[in-house]
Amino acid sequence: MIQALIAIIKSNNSLGLLQKEIKASKSWTTRIIEKIHKMGFVKKHRKGKSLTIELSDSAHAVSFRDMY
Repeated sequence: MIQALIAIIKSNNSLGLLQKEIKASKSWTTRIIEKIHKMGFVKKHRKGKSLTIELSDSAHAVSFRDMY
């Protein structure tokens, strides 16, 4: 999960780019994104088939971003 959050901070915000950055399967990446979304770390935006992920504005997400 930490790897995924760091990759999102580095602007790898599409599912495909994130998958390549963390070297994981699409299904594993999707599950991790869903978990950190439920925890309030990320926001998801869908445009057609495209899914964009970005860090949320929650206090814990901002604190995490400030560490990196």
